[in-house]
Parts: sequence; structure tokens; C-alpha cells
Amino acid sequence: GNARYVSNPELCSIDLAEQRQDVVAHQAPWASIISCADSRVPPELIFGGHGIGELFVSRNAGNLVDTATLGTVEYGAAVLGAPLIVVLAHTNCGAVAAACDVVTKNATFPGAIGPMIHPILPAAIAVEGEAGNFTDNAAKESARRTAGNLAGRSALLGDLVKSGKLKIVAAIYDLKTGEVAYLN
Repeated sequence: GNARYVSNPELCSIDLAEQRQDVVAHQAPWASIISCADSRVPPELIFGGHGIGELFVSRNAGNLVDTATLGTVEYGAAVLGAPLIVVLAHTNCGAVAAACDVVTKNATFPGAIGPMIHPILPAAIAVEGEAGNFTDNAAKESARRTAGNLAGRSALLGDLVKSGKLKIVAAIYDLKTGEVAYLN
């Protein structure tokens, strides 16, 4: 779907009324997406203009996993049967940039922003000094770490992965090109 979005970015023509009727009684998304809340990263569009009921999406700044997000993706996988979880980072992420500023400039942020970005700090520290864009490198590393830790944080997800019913991957969305690249 992302290749279609990149090559033919016109808004897909879909019959939302018909789709709405199709999913009234049941949903069966093909993937759960943990995405950043950034308004420039709409998963339903960047994965091919999907309509109603195709993606089970949880969004927050920095595409992090708290209790609510973990419960959301557990529900998507265990109850709805979504066979894929994508932890979707993106280039030029403000939450990740803030974490990078904490690492390099000892920056502080008001309210709940500081505690919110705290889980990104280890990823930023791990890639500090690597070639390339620090923020984008940290976003990739944070997504990899989040995806890599999901099965360990949740016995429910771990069992689904072990049984071959669930795959968990990390990816990054490029704001300039619109492309999603999957990360190792």
C-alpha cells in the first residue's frame, strides 16, 4: 500500500458508507500500528489509503508504548486477530528531537513532556555520534527497541509471536518522500 501512496498520492476514491456498513458488526484489521501522533503521519493514508476497519492504530508522540498502547496492540492481536504490529517512527520527529536535545544540550521540558520522552533517551544515547541525522537515527533506534521489546513486555504478544500468529516490525516513514522503510 505504501508504494501505491508514494507513486500515486491522489486521495483514494472509496465508498465509506459501504465500508462503514461492512464493519458495523465486526472488525478484522490486517495490522496494528503504533504511530506517532504527528499530524503529518496518518497511517491509514500512508499505507495505501485504507478505509474503515483495515488498520488498528494507536498514536502518541514518539510512537511509545505505555500501558494503554500495550493493551491496545494486545487487543488488536489477541482479540481481533491482526497478524502484524508495526512500530512506525518518522523522520524529523519532534518528540525524538526533544530527547536528542536532552542528550546533547541537557534540555528540559515543561509539564509531562519530559517524562513522556524519557523512554526515547536510551535510543538517542546509543546513536549519538553516528553518521547521518541524529534525530532520524534516534527515531529508527527507538522504533527498533520498541518493536524488539514488545513480545518481552507482554506474555500475550510473546506467545502469539512464538506460535507464528504475530509478527512485530519497526519501520520509519520519510516525511519528504512518503516512503516507509522497514528496519532490521
